[in-house]
Amino acid sequence: MKRLAGLAFVVLLGACTTLTQAPAQSQWVGVWGASPTPPPANAKTFDNQTVRQVLRVSAAGSKVRVRFTNEYGDKPLSIGAATISLAAADGAPIGKTLDITFGGSKSVSIPAKSPLVSDAVDLPVKALENISISLFLPTATGPCTCHPQATAVSFISEPGNFTMSAFTAASTFNSRAFISGVEVEPVAPTKVIVTFGDSITDGTRSTNDGNHRWPDVLAQRLQAQGGYSVVNAAISGNRVLSHGGAMFGEPALSRFDRDVLSVPGVSYITVLEGINDIGMGRANPPSAEDIIAGYRQIIARAHPRGIRVI
Repeated sequence: MKRLAGLAFVVLLGACTTLTQAPAQSQWVGVWGASPTPPPANAKTFDNQTVRQVLRVSAAGSKVRVRFTNEYGDKPLSIGAATISLAAADGAPIGKTLDITFGGSKSVSIPAKSPLVSDAVDLPVKALENISISLFLPTATGPCTCHPQATAVSFISEPGNFTMSAFTAASTFNSRAFISGVEVEPVAPTKVIVTFGDSITDGTRSTNDGNHRWPDVLAQRLQAQGGYSVVNAAISGNRVLSHGGAMFGEPALSRFDRDVLSVPGVSYITVLEGINDIGMGRANPPSAEDIIAGYRQIIARAHPRGIRVI
């Protein structure tokens, strides 16, 4: 059923792409995403360590900028240094490693409960190319604002700043830490598809570092015709109407503006949520009418932006 659901969205997208007028092209477009969730009691913390994360962008660009997140932090998050490079499949940097800056500075403090968008970095990227992002976290971070189900391995160093050098990982983890989006200045007109959903879309149980989530496959298929990027805004266990607590995130209606409407260049949204409202709400399950009303709210908030909901 899960595979059929994913294929159904691909078919529907192909049927609907010619039926709507997309918004005007943005200077920036989203090419990757990882929606953060409230930290659980055993959340990761970092102190005087470098965290290196490898991800794949879904469309080409001449410049890159990164959206960082401290949205569930209860104190400012200090980033002592941040770098970016192209990367091999195993995460090894390719070519020059470049500084990520913030208003021209190599370090920054992100206020509690806040996101932060970096300066643009002159790093040309191709569609479906891997990039590596390294963060030096010089002081105790507190519980991580993370996306818990990354389906990708990230690397934690011994104490110290290794943002400009290779290091042997002291440990690894399978979450996205303090980054929630990557945007590019597109080299050609690009329409963004945000895939909004739960574990089926998040890629739970797919192969680590394999890029085998159905939105990854959709991005690969669309590259044959060009002009699209795919941003995955799914959270495993997420619900349309009710809060999933730590790990499962805020309900779709609460996080919609942050995870969908704030993505630059968004033209289409796929929605695959609702099963967790039913399955996790056995004691007091919502009615079909309640869930449908939630879907209609998503539609009502998307259409004024010229965004098609699938």
